[in-house]
Amino acid sequence: MSINNDLLTNMAQCRKLYNLMLAPAGEEYQLAQIEVHILLFLKNNPEFNTARDIEKYRGLSKSNISNALERLRRRDFLKIQRDLKNRRINRIFLKDAGEAAANALRLRQAEFFQVLLQDIPEDMLQTVQLFFQKTNHNAEKSLPLYSL
Repeated sequence: MSINNDLLTNMAQCRKLYNLMLAPAGEEYQLAQIEVHILLFLKNNPEFNTARDIEKYRGLSKSNISNALERLRRRDFLKIQRDLKNRRINRIFLKDAGEAAANALRLRQAEFFQVLLQDIPEDMLQTVQLFFQKTNHNAEKSLPLYSL
């Protein structure tokens, strides 16, 4: 296989494994997959706590995010409040139920990374991290050229 096929196959396999490993915790809390990803994003990135942040960094659609946030809010997993400095911005915060679910999901996430990165030497991980930084930069730079 070429590097192109390897990269695409790897991304698909990693995403599949990630979702499979998170599924039991998601099922325990009766969460849809998008709700799992939102709770983890908010837990892991408390400084990025707007729907726009979730859209930008997780690549989820606005309408799916909006619907999932409303479901999570109704179930008392999170609260949404207006930003004190800019009333056009809504900030999203985990409540106790959301924290509990996010903590359970985070344990599964840590297990995923442990499985994925086992037996990979530190110097190779640093090279891979540099590779991802560069490819992410290239993607961000090129996205406006191909966006509708």
